[in-house]
Amino acid sequence: MFSECTFSDNNVRWKFDWDELKPHGVFGLTGHIKATIRGQVHTVNVDVKNPVNTVLFRYSQDNIFFTTYEPFNFKYALVARYLPIKQYDALFLPSDFTDIVLKVEDKTLHVNKVFLSIHSEYFRALFSENSKKGQINEIEIMEASYIDICLLFGTIYPETIFPDDSTVDKLLELADRFMMPSVIRHVEYHLLNNTKIKNEKLMCLADKFGMTKLLDKTIKEIRSIQEAKLLKTCEACKELSESTKAKLYHRLMEII
Repeated sequence: MFSECTFSDNNVRWKFDWDELKPHGVFGLTGHIKATIRGQVHTVNVDVKNPVNTVLFRYSQDNIFFTTYEPFNFKYALVARYLPIKQYDALFLPSDFTDIVLKVEDKTLHVNKVFLSIHSEYFRALFSENSKKGQINEIEIMEASYIDICLLFGTIYPETIFPDDSTVDKLLELADRFMMPSVIRHVEYHLLNNTKIKNEKLMCLADKFGMTKLLDKTIKEIRSIQEAKLLKTCEACKELSESTKAKLYHRLMEII
């Protein structure tokens, strides 16, 4: 599970090996690590999901740093968060509705070309190119893992698997890559109504993936100069588009 535990000045870092965990369907870990340093027990809360692989603990006692030669040990109590693979498998069994097979890693997904083409320009172009080459009943998808494709398709299938805070980042990335605007709309609805993600991150996601309703909401949520200053501490916010920066400027003018 842990690939390494390292020390630097007064920092302790634990790294997780997602290459080991992902094949088992694990996409996140929650719980805590109890680190014992100089006889004192420190609880480090853990809530990470792939691709974030590092938990950082900053330790200091009267500005005295500890070294790797000092007694140190840790115990952990972590719960794995699994993608519902069996639930996904049931979505892609052969039926009268399916007319082509997608091969992803060592798995096969029986899907309908017209249905996917309606939702995705990527698959529309893929199936069109495939038909020009002759009737091929199986197409290999190399751009994503089986779990990722299932997560993406599960959002648009009739038995919808709705987004949550743990899957929105991955879904937005996949929806952008495979050109599925309906998935972005599903994610936007969740982020507008059910999320606990901080406003500054929501603004960055809304700007990056064209979620206009969410963007307007996050900008209106800024009600003070102090809240606006928080955006400076957000690394992702440095990549905001010029149009969003202009909207923020107008919002600040309303506050002043």
